[in-house]
Amino acid sequence: MSSSTMSSRERMLTALNRGRPDRLPCQVHHWMPYYLHSVKPGMDQWEAYEYFGLDWAVYVSPEYGYTSAARDRWQVTASPRRQDEDGSIRWEEEVITPSGTLHRSMGENEFTTWQITHFCKTWNDFEIWATHYPQPASVDLEPVRAA
Repeated sequence: MSSSTMSSRERMLTALNRGRPDRLPCQVHHWMPYYLHSVKPGMDQWEAYEYFGLDWAVYVSPEYGYTSAARDRWQVTASPRRQDEDGSIRWEEEVITPSGTLHRSMGENEFTTWQITHFCKTWNDFEIWATHYPQPASVDLEPVRAA
């Protein structure tokens, strides 16, 4: 197949199935909102893939529904956001469970968001996570289908 007849989806699936696509699939992990808003104003991720001739690899999650019992065993709270000396925003998050509390520190700036410390710092933290992390009661795949 020539590059004009193989779609991005066909190219990716062919490569994943160890076939020989018309060319090497090329994609980005994620279009950062900062880039799309500041460097390519008004361009969405679909237009960015087309503009640069990249293969589409869109990360879309389904919508999950949880029971009230599952939410009660995993209560998330966040401290007020505050700006630090370099202009970054910082905040703390806690998850309260029947077995204990998990804590992480977060940060963000105009470019991205990051974790400063993670919820699981000890084996006990991991046990709390594994025991109480809510399992979805329902999954709506419509956002994935729409994408």
